[in-house]
Amino acid sequence: MKKRPGLDILLFTGILLIIIAITGIVMLSNRYSAELRKINEQVANSNQVIQLTDELLVDAVNIETGSRGFALTGNEIFLEPLKKSDTAVVRKLELLSRLLRGDVVLNRLLNKIRINLDLKIKQSQKQVQVRREKGLNEAAALVATGEGKLYLDEIRYAVADLQRKSAESLQLYRDTGEKTFISQNRVQSYLLILVFVFIVGMLGYVWNELVRRKRIQAELTRFNETLNREVKKQVTELNATFERITDAFVALDRGWRYTYMNKKAGEIFNRDPAGMIGKHIWTEFPEGIDQPFHKAYEQAMREQQYVYLEEYYPPYDKWFENHIYPSADGISVFFREITQQKKAQQKLQRINRLYNFISDVNHLIVRTNNEAELYREVCRIAVETGGFHLAWIGMINADTERVEPVSFSGQEKGYLLEMKQVSIRNESAGKGPT
Repeated sequence: MKKRPGLDILLFTGILLIIIAITGIVMLSNRYSAELRKINEQVANSNQVIQLTDELLVDAVNIETGSRGFALTGNEIFLEPLKKSDTAVVRKLELLSRLLRGDVVLNRLLNKIRINLDLKIKQSQKQVQVRREKGLNEAAALVATGEGKLYLDEIRYAVADLQRKSAESLQLYRDTGEKTFISQNRVQSYLLILVFVFIVGMLGYVWNELVRRKRIQAELTRFNETLNREVKKQVTELNATFERITDAFVALDRGWRYTYMNKKAGEIFNRDPAGMIGKHIWTEFPEGIDQPFHKAYEQAMREQQYVYLEEYYPPYDKWFENHIYPSADGISVFFREITQQKKAQQKLQRINRLYNFISDVNHLIVRTNNEAELYREVCRIAVETGGFHLAWIGMINADTERVEPVSFSGQEKGYLLEMKQVSIRNESAGKGPT
Protein backbone atom coordinates (compact mmCIF):
# COMPACT_ATOMS: atom_id res chain seq x y z
CA MET A 1 0.00 0.00 0.00
CA LYS A 2 1.27 3.36 -0.96
CA LYS A 3 2.18 5.52 2.02
CA ARG A 4 0.21 8.67 2.50
CA PRO A 5 2.17 11.94 2.35
CA GLY A 6 3.85 12.93 5.63
CA LEU A 7 4.05 9.40 7.11
CA ASP A 8 7.87 9.30 6.91
CA ILE A 9 8.07 12.63 8.67
CA LEU A 10 5.70 11.36 11.37
CA LEU A 11 7.84 8.24 11.95
CA PHE A 12 11.05 10.26 12.11
CA THR A 13 9.52 12.75 14.53
CA GLY A 14 8.19 9.97 16.75
CA ILE A 15 11.56 8.20 16.95
CA LEU A 16 13.30 11.49 17.71
CA LEU A 17 10.86 12.26 20.53
CA ILE A 18 11.33 8.78 22.01
CA ILE A 19 15.11 9.20 21.97
CA ILE A 20 14.77 12.60 23.66
CA ALA A 21 12.43 11.16 26.33
CA ILE A 22 14.73 8.21 27.05
CA THR A 23 17.72 10.56 27.28
CA GLY A 24 15.76 12.73 29.71
CA ILE A 25 14.92 9.70 31.86
CA VAL A 26 18.59 8.65 32.00
CA MET A 27 19.75 12.17 32.88
CA LEU A 28 17.11 12.57 35.58
CA SER A 29 17.98 9.14 37.03
CA ASN A 30 21.66 10.10 37.23
CA ARG A 31 20.79 13.40 38.87
CA TYR A 32 18.46 11.89 41.45
CA SER A 33 20.91 9.06 42.14
CA ALA A 34 23.63 11.61 42.90
CA GLU A 35 21.27 13.47 45.25
CA LEU A 36 20.30 10.25 47.03
CA ARG A 37 23.95 9.28 47.46
CA LYS A 38 24.67 12.68 48.99
CA ILE A 39 21.68 12.35 51.34
CA ASN A 40 22.79 8.85 52.37
CA GLU A 41 26.25 10.22 53.20
CA GLN A 42 24.63 12.96 55.31
CA VAL A 43 22.51 10.37 57.12
CA ALA A 44 25.58 8.23 57.81
CA ASN A 45 27.48 11.28 59.13
CA SER A 46 24.59 12.23 61.46
CA ASN A 47 24.41 8.67 62.81
CA GLN A 48 28.17 8.70 63.39
CA VAL A 49 27.96 12.06 65.20
CA ILE A 50 25.31 10.67 67.57
CA GLN A 51 27.37 7.53 68.21
CA LEU A 52 30.59 9.48 68.85
CA THR A 53 28.90 11.90 71.26
CA ASP A 54 27.45 8.92 73.16
CA GLU A 55 30.98 7.50 73.43
CA LEU A 56 32.37 10.89 74.54
CA LEU A 57 29.79 11.00 77.34
CA VAL A 58 30.82 7.49 78.42
CA ASP A 59 34.49 8.59 78.33
CA ALA A 60 33.66 11.61 80.51
CA VAL A 61 31.91 9.35 83.01
CA ASN A 62 34.95 7.02 83.01
CA ILE A 63 37.26 9.97 83.67
CA GLU A 64 35.10 11.17 86.57
CA THR A 65 34.73 7.67 88.02
CA GLY A 66 38.41 6.85 87.67
CA SER A 67 39.68 10.06 89.25
CA ARG A 68 37.17 9.85 92.11
CA GLY A 69 37.97 6.20 92.72
CA PHE A 70 41.71 6.88 92.90
CA ALA A 71 41.25 10.01 95.02
CA LEU A 72 39.19 8.13 97.61
CA THR A 73 41.03 4.79 97.58
CA GLY A 74 44.49 5.41 96.19
CA ASN A 75 44.10 2.24 94.10
CA GLU A 76 46.02 2.56 90.82
CA ILE A 77 43.52 0.31 89.02
CA PHE A 78 41.12 3.26 88.84
CA LEU A 79 43.61 5.14 86.65
CA GLU A 80 43.50 2.60 83.80
CA PRO A 81 40.10 3.68 82.36
CA LEU A 82 41.12 7.28 83.02
CA LYS A 83 44.24 6.96 80.83
CA LYS A 84 42.35 5.13 78.07
CA SER A 85 39.52 7.69 78.07
CA ASP A 86 41.98 10.64 77.86
CA THR A 87 43.43 9.22 74.63
CA ALA A 88 40.04 8.27 73.19
CA VAL A 89 38.60 11.75 73.84
CA VAL A 90 41.22 13.48 71.68
CA ARG A 91 40.68 11.08 68.75
CA LYS A 92 36.87 11.34 68.89
CA LEU A 93 36.92 15.13 69.13
CA GLU A 94 39.10 15.32 66.02
CA LEU A 95 36.74 12.99 64.14
CA LEU A 96 33.70 15.02 65.21
CA SER A 97 35.41 18.21 64.06
CA ARG A 98 35.80 16.73 60.58
CA LEU A 99 32.21 15.47 60.49
CA LEU A 100 30.75 18.82 61.62
CA ARG A 101 32.95 20.99 59.40
CA GLY A 102 30.90 23.87 58.06
CA ASP A 103 28.03 23.60 60.58
CA VAL A 104 28.32 26.69 62.79
CA VAL A 105 25.65 25.69 65.34
CA LEU A 106 26.90 22.13 65.88
CA ASN A 107 30.53 23.29 66.00
CA ARG A 108 29.59 25.76 68.73
CA LEU A 109 28.11 22.90 70.79
CA LEU A 110 31.12 20.70 70.01
CA ASN A 111 33.44 23.47 71.21
CA LYS A 112 31.44 23.65 74.45
CA ILE A 113 31.89 19.89 74.89
CA ARG A 114 35.62 20.20 74.11
CA ILE A 115 36.13 23.02 76.65
CA ASN A 116 34.30 21.20 79.44
CA LEU A 117 36.09 17.92 78.65
CA ASP A 118 39.41 19.74 78.87
CA LEU A 119 38.40 21.28 82.19
CA LYS A 120 37.15 17.89 83.41
CA ILE A 121 40.40 16.15 82.47
CA LYS A 122 42.47 18.86 84.19
CA GLN A 123 40.25 18.67 87.29
CA SER A 124 40.61 14.87 87.35
CA GLN A 125 44.38 15.14 86.97
CA LYS A 126 44.39 17.60 89.84
CA GLN A 127 42.45 15.13 92.04
CA VAL A 128 44.99 12.41 91.24
CA GLN A 129 47.93 14.73 92.00
CA VAL A 130 46.40 15.91 95.31
CA ARG A 131 45.77 12.30 96.38
CA ARG A 132 49.37 11.34 95.65
CA GLU A 133 50.97 14.42 97.23
CA LYS A 134 48.61 15.36 100.10
CA GLY A 135 46.67 12.22 100.94
CA LEU A 136 43.06 11.12 101.35
CA ASN A 137 41.65 14.03 103.34
CA GLU A 138 42.77 16.68 100.88
CA ALA A 139 41.60 14.56 97.95
CA ALA A 140 38.21 13.88 99.58
CA ALA A 141 37.76 17.59 100.22
CA LEU A 142 38.49 18.33 96.56
CA VAL A 143 35.99 15.65 95.47
CA ALA A 144 33.37 17.11 97.83
CA THR A 145 33.47 20.48 96.03
CA GLY A 146 31.46 18.87 93.20
CA GLU A 147 33.53 20.65 90.56
CA GLY A 148 33.96 17.45 88.55
CA LYS A 149 30.22 16.75 88.57
CA LEU A 150 29.55 20.33 87.40
CA TYR A 151 31.79 19.84 84.34
CA LEU A 152 30.21 16.44 83.68
CA ASP A 153 26.71 17.94 83.82
CA GLU A 154 27.76 20.65 81.35
CA ILE A 155 29.09 17.95 79.03
CA ARG A 156 25.81 16.03 79.34
CA TYR A 157 23.75 19.12 78.46
CA ALA A 158 25.93 19.98 75.47
CA VAL A 159 25.88 16.36 74.21
CA ALA A 160 22.09 16.26 74.55
CA ASP A 161 21.73 19.54 72.58
CA LEU A 162 24.13 18.36 69.87
CA GLN A 163 22.40 14.98 69.55
CA ARG A 164 18.99 16.63 69.41
CA LYS A 165 20.06 18.94 66.60
CA SER A 166 21.81 16.05 64.83
CA ALA A 167 18.65 13.98 65.14
CA GLU A 168 16.65 16.85 63.64
CA SER A 169 19.12 17.04 60.76
CA LEU A 170 18.97 13.26 60.37
CA GLN A 171 15.18 13.34 60.10
CA LEU A 172 15.41 16.22 57.62
CA TYR A 173 17.86 14.23 55.47
CA ARG A 174 15.58 11.19 55.57
CA ASP A 175 12.52 13.26 54.65
CA THR A 176 14.48 14.89 51.83
CA GLY A 177 15.62 11.47 50.59
CA GLU A 178 12.06 10.17 50.62
CA LYS A 179 10.78 13.22 48.75
CA THR A 180 13.61 12.90 46.23
CA PHE A 181 12.82 9.22 45.72
CA ILE A 182 9.10 9.95 45.24
CA SER A 183 9.85 12.86 42.91
CA GLN A 184 12.18 10.67 40.83
CA ASN A 185 9.57 7.96 40.45
CA ARG A 186 6.88 10.47 39.62
CA VAL A 187 8.90 12.22 36.90
CA GLN A 188 10.06 8.94 35.40
CA SER A 189 6.52 7.60 35.45
CA TYR A 190 5.22 10.68 33.67
CA LEU A 191 7.92 10.39 31.01
CA LEU A 192 7.34 6.67 30.57
CA ILE A 193 3.60 7.20 30.27
CA LEU A 194 4.19 9.99 27.76
CA VAL A 195 6.51 7.77 25.68
CA PHE A 196 4.17 4.82 25.94
CA VAL A 197 1.13 6.87 24.94
CA PHE A 198 2.98 8.40 22.03
CA ILE A 199 4.23 4.98 20.83
CA VAL A 200 0.76 3.49 21.06
CA GLY A 201 -0.79 6.42 19.24
CA MET A 202 1.84 6.38 16.52
CA LEU A 203 1.52 2.61 16.05
CA GLY A 204 -2.21 2.92 15.86
CA TYR A 205 -2.00 5.63 13.24
CA VAL A 206 0.63 3.74 11.16
CA TRP A 207 -1.24 0.47 11.45
CA ASN A 208 -4.48 2.04 10.33
CA GLU A 209 -2.74 3.51 7.35
CA LEU A 210 -1.09 0.20 6.39
CA VAL A 211 -3.83 -2.39 6.83
CA ARG A 212 -7.10 -0.45 7.14
CA ARG A 213 -10.15 -2.29 8.40
CA LYS A 214 -9.00 -5.82 7.47
CA ARG A 215 -6.31 -5.72 10.25
CA ILE A 216 -8.26 -3.83 12.95
CA GLN A 217 -8.84 -6.93 15.10
CA ALA A 218 -5.22 -8.03 14.78
CA GLU A 219 -4.08 -4.54 15.78
CA LEU A 220 -6.34 -4.59 18.83
CA THR A 221 -4.96 -7.97 19.92
CA ARG A 222 -1.40 -6.77 19.51
CA PHE A 223 -2.19 -3.60 21.43
CA ASN A 224 -3.58 -5.65 24.32
CA GLU A 225 -0.51 -7.87 24.37
CA THR A 226 1.75 -4.84 24.39
CA LEU A 227 -0.24 -3.32 27.24
CA ASN A 228 -0.05 -6.54 29.29
CA ARG A 229 3.71 -6.71 28.79
CA GLU A 230 4.05 -3.11 29.88
CA VAL A 231 1.93 -3.74 32.99
CA LYS A 232 4.08 -6.76 33.89
CA LYS A 233 7.17 -4.69 33.34
CA GLN A 234 5.86 -1.97 35.63
CA VAL A 235 4.97 -4.55 38.29
CA THR A 236 8.46 -6.07 38.01
CA GLU A 237 10.05 -2.63 38.36
CA LEU A 238 7.85 -1.84 41.36
CA ASN A 239 8.81 -5.12 43.04
CA ALA A 240 12.46 -4.41 42.32
CA THR A 241 12.03 -0.99 43.96
CA PHE A 242 10.66 -2.61 47.12
CA GLU A 243 13.55 -5.08 47.15
CA ARG A 244 16.02 -2.20 47.01
CA ILE A 245 14.55 -0.66 50.15
CA THR A 246 16.94 -1.31 53.04
CA ASP A 247 14.09 -1.63 55.55
CA ALA A 248 11.86 -4.68 55.71
CA PHE A 249 8.46 -4.18 54.05
CA VAL A 250 5.21 -6.14 54.01
CA ALA A 251 1.72 -5.37 52.69
CA LEU A 252 -1.48 -6.92 54.07
CA ASP A 253 -5.03 -6.79 52.71
CA ARG A 254 -8.07 -6.14 54.90
CA GLY A 255 -8.35 -9.87 55.56
CA TRP A 256 -4.83 -9.85 57.11
CA ARG A 257 -3.40 -11.83 54.19
CA TYR A 258 0.01 -11.01 52.75
CA THR A 259 -0.04 -9.31 49.38
CA TYR A 260 3.68 -8.54 49.37
CA MET A 261 6.84 -9.26 51.38
CA ASN A 262 10.29 -8.03 50.36
CA LYS A 263 13.52 -9.97 50.71
CA LYS A 264 14.62 -8.21 53.92
CA ALA A 265 11.35 -9.11 55.66
CA GLY A 266 11.75 -12.71 54.49
CA GLU A 267 15.22 -12.82 56.05
CA ILE A 268 13.93 -11.52 59.39
CA PHE A 269 10.96 -13.95 59.44
CA ASN A 270 13.02 -16.82 57.97
CA ARG A 271 10.33 -17.29 55.32
CA ASP A 272 10.16 -17.38 51.52
CA PRO A 273 8.54 -14.06 50.47
CA ALA A 274 6.89 -15.60 47.39
CA GLY A 275 5.43 -18.44 49.47
CA MET A 276 3.85 -16.02 51.95
CA ILE A 277 1.56 -14.32 49.42
CA GLY A 278 -2.10 -15.01 50.30
CA LYS A 279 -1.31 -16.45 53.74
CA HIS A 280 -2.91 -15.10 56.93
CA ILE A 281 -0.43 -13.27 59.16
CA TRP A 282 -1.84 -14.51 62.49
CA THR A 283 -2.07 -18.07 61.23
CA GLU A 284 1.59 -17.95 60.21
CA PHE A 285 2.67 -16.10 63.36
CA PRO A 286 0.22 -17.02 66.14
CA GLU A 287 2.79 -16.03 68.77
CA GLY A 288 2.26 -12.40 67.70
CA ILE A 289 -1.40 -12.33 68.78
CA ASP A 290 -2.00 -9.88 71.66
CA GLN A 291 1.53 -8.52 71.26
CA PRO A 292 1.83 -4.70 70.91
CA PHE A 293 2.49 -5.21 67.17
CA HIS A 294 -0.85 -7.01 66.78
CA LYS A 295 -2.70 -4.20 68.55
CA ALA A 296 -0.89 -1.50 66.55
CA TYR A 297 -1.81 -3.17 63.23
CA GLU A 298 -5.47 -3.38 64.22
CA GLN A 299 -5.45 0.22 65.43
CA ALA A 300 -4.01 1.49 62.13
CA MET A 301 -6.56 -0.56 60.15
CA ARG A 302 -9.47 0.51 62.35
CA GLU A 303 -8.67 4.22 62.64
CA GLN A 304 -7.05 4.60 59.20
CA GLN A 305 -4.26 6.57 60.84
CA TYR A 306 -0.49 6.20 60.61
CA VAL A 307 0.97 4.40 63.65
CA TYR A 308 4.58 4.38 64.83
CA LEU A 309 5.69 1.59 67.16
CA GLU A 310 9.05 0.83 68.77
CA GLU A 311 8.75 -2.41 70.74
CA TYR A 312 10.50 -5.58 71.91
CA TYR A 313 9.30 -8.86 70.30
CA PRO A 314 9.93 -11.73 72.76
CA PRO A 315 9.56 -14.62 70.24
CA TYR A 316 12.56 -13.27 68.28
CA ASP A 317 14.33 -11.64 71.29
CA LYS A 318 14.73 -8.48 69.21
CA TRP A 319 13.61 -4.84 69.14
CA PHE A 320 11.84 -3.47 66.05
CA GLU A 321 10.89 -0.01 64.80
CA ASN A 322 7.60 -0.06 62.82
CA HIS A 323 6.00 2.49 60.50
CA ILE A 324 2.41 1.37 59.78
CA TYR A 325 0.54 3.04 56.91
CA PRO A 326 -3.15 2.20 56.45
CA SER A 327 -5.19 2.42 53.23
CA ALA A 328 -8.61 1.37 52.02
CA ASP A 329 -7.12 -1.92 50.80
CA GLY A 330 -5.17 -2.84 53.96
CA ILE A 331 -1.91 -1.75 55.60
CA SER A 332 1.72 -1.35 54.55
CA VAL A 333 4.43 -1.81 57.17
CA PHE A 334 8.04 -0.63 56.98
CA PHE A 335 10.11 -2.03 59.84
CA ARG A 336 13.72 -2.55 60.85
CA GLU A 337 15.60 -4.18 63.71
CA ILE A 338 16.99 -1.76 66.32
CA THR A 339 18.25 -4.28 68.88
CA GLN A 340 21.82 -2.93 68.92
CA GLN A 341 20.63 0.67 69.41
CA LYS A 342 18.46 -0.46 72.32
CA LYS A 343 21.32 -2.39 73.89
CA ALA A 344 23.53 0.71 73.59
CA GLN A 345 20.85 2.81 75.34
CA GLN A 346 20.48 0.23 78.11
CA LYS A 347 24.28 0.09 78.54
CA LEU A 348 24.40 3.88 78.89
CA GLN A 349 21.61 3.75 81.47
CA ARG A 350 23.54 1.14 83.48
CA ILE A 351 26.67 3.31 83.31
CA ASN A 352 24.69 6.34 84.53
CA ARG A 353 23.26 4.29 87.42
CA LEU A 354 26.75 3.15 88.41
CA TYR A 355 28.05 6.71 88.18
CA ASN A 356 25.22 7.98 90.39
CA PHE A 357 25.90 5.14 92.83
CA ILE A 358 29.61 5.97 93.05
CA SER A 359 28.85 9.70 93.33
CA ASP A 360 26.36 9.18 96.17
CA VAL A 361 28.77 6.86 98.01
CA ASN A 362 31.58 9.41 97.61
CA HIS A 363 29.39 12.12 99.14
CA LEU A 364 28.38 9.69 101.90
CA ILE A 365 32.01 8.89 102.74
CA VAL A 366 32.80 12.60 103.05
CA ARG A 367 29.91 13.46 105.37
CA THR A 368 29.54 10.25 107.48
CA ASN A 369 31.70 9.46 110.52
CA ASN A 370 29.71 6.50 111.91
CA GLU A 371 31.09 3.24 110.48
CA ALA A 372 27.86 1.21 110.90
CA GLU A 373 25.77 3.94 109.31
CA LEU A 374 28.27 4.18 106.44
CA TYR A 375 28.03 0.43 105.70
CA ARG A 376 24.24 0.45 105.94
CA GLU A 377 23.84 3.48 103.67
CA VAL A 378 26.34 2.16 101.09
CA CYS A 379 24.27 -1.05 100.78
CA ARG A 380 21.04 0.90 100.51
CA ILE A 381 22.44 3.23 97.81
CA ALA A 382 23.78 0.23 95.86
CA VAL A 383 20.26 -1.25 95.69
CA GLU A 384 18.18 1.92 95.26
CA THR A 385 20.50 3.96 93.03
CA GLY A 386 22.84 1.35 91.53
CA GLY A 387 20.00 -1.05 90.68
CA PHE A 388 21.62 -4.11 92.32
CA HIS A 389 19.30 -6.85 93.63
CA LEU A 390 21.45 -7.41 96.74
CA ALA A 391 24.37 -5.54 98.31
CA TRP A 392 26.26 -6.61 101.45
CA ILE A 393 29.45 -5.78 103.34
CA GLY A 394 31.42 -8.35 105.32
CA MET A 395 34.26 -8.07 107.83
CA ILE A 396 36.95 -10.67 108.55
CA ASN A 397 36.86 -12.12 112.05
CA ALA A 398 40.50 -12.43 113.02
CA ASP A 399 39.79 -15.22 115.52
CA THR A 400 37.73 -17.48 113.26
CA GLU A 401 39.30 -16.28 109.96
CA ARG A 402 35.80 -16.11 108.46
CA VAL A 403 33.88 -13.34 106.69
CA GLU A 404 30.96 -12.10 108.76
CA PRO A 405 28.26 -9.95 107.05
CA VAL A 406 27.80 -6.67 108.94
CA SER A 407 25.27 -4.91 106.71
CA PHE A 408 23.10 -5.63 103.66
CA SER A 409 20.20 -4.31 101.61
CA GLY A 410 17.96 -5.80 98.92
CA GLN A 411 16.67 -9.31 98.19
CA GLU A 412 18.67 -11.40 100.66
CA LYS A 413 16.51 -14.60 100.46
CA GLY A 414 18.75 -16.57 102.82
CA TYR A 415 21.90 -15.89 100.82
CA LEU A 416 23.80 -14.42 103.76
CA LEU A 417 23.23 -17.55 105.85
CA GLU A 418 25.59 -19.29 103.47
CA MET A 419 28.17 -16.55 103.98
CA LYS A 420 28.94 -18.01 107.43
CA GLN A 421 31.03 -20.60 105.59
CA VAL A 422 33.21 -18.03 103.78
CA SER A 423 36.78 -18.19 105.06
CA ILE A 424 40.09 -16.62 104.16
CA ARG A 425 41.70 -20.03 104.61
CA ASN A 426 42.70 -21.97 101.51
CA GLU A 427 39.87 -24.49 101.69
CA SER A 428 37.16 -25.38 99.17
CA ALA A 429 34.34 -25.20 101.75
CA GLY A 430 35.26 -21.64 102.63
CA LYS A 431 34.87 -20.10 99.17
CA GLY A 432 31.24 -19.17 99.79
CA PRO A 433 28.11 -19.77 97.68
CA THR A 434 28.47 -19.98 93.89
